[in-house]
Amino acid sequence: MLEPYCKEVIKTRIVRDGDVITGGGVSTSVDLGLFVIEQFIGKEQIENIKKQMDYPYTAEGIIEVS
Repeated sequence: MLEPYCKEVIKTRIVRDGDVITGGGVSTSVDLGLFVIEQFIGKEQIENIKKQMDYPYTAEGIIEVS
């Protein structure tokens, strides 16, 4: 749906382009939320949050473009 508004659409779960971060669908929402929070508090704290949530998954398909 972004194609009319973007120069390039990258089909993956999470894309960070500078200050803009997008997620590739509803099923990505937890991974996207954890990724954004990680930018503020760091990876070690995210692992603690995932344990509290009983969320054993590791996000894949994160692309950072500049």
